[in-house]
Amino acid sequence: MDQDQEKVHDGLKQILRRHKKRIKQEDILGKFYDNAVAGLGWLAQYRGIKIEINDKLCPKEIFEYHEFPYPELEWIPEDLRDKTWEDLVQRRY
Repeated sequence: MDQDQEKVHDGLKQILRRHKKRIKQEDILGKFYDNAVAGLGWLAQYRGIKIEINDKLCPKEIFEYHEFPYPELEWIPEDLRDKTWEDLVQRRY
């Protein structure tokens, strides 16, 4: 597996440049955020490549780990708490 941080950053910057050229055609979220760069950046980071992209469409804070408190699941019926998306699609509920 190629772990070339420079190639990864060059690729992410190229995606950002293309995104900025198309920004007038983007949906409302695309005008403020580059989902492709964030997703690919997280994937690269997960694979051990430090990401140092910092752009208004993809600020460096996106690549920081954030601990979010999630609400309790008490409102979900007990027999559904262990189900997955596949269970729902296969109607195993």
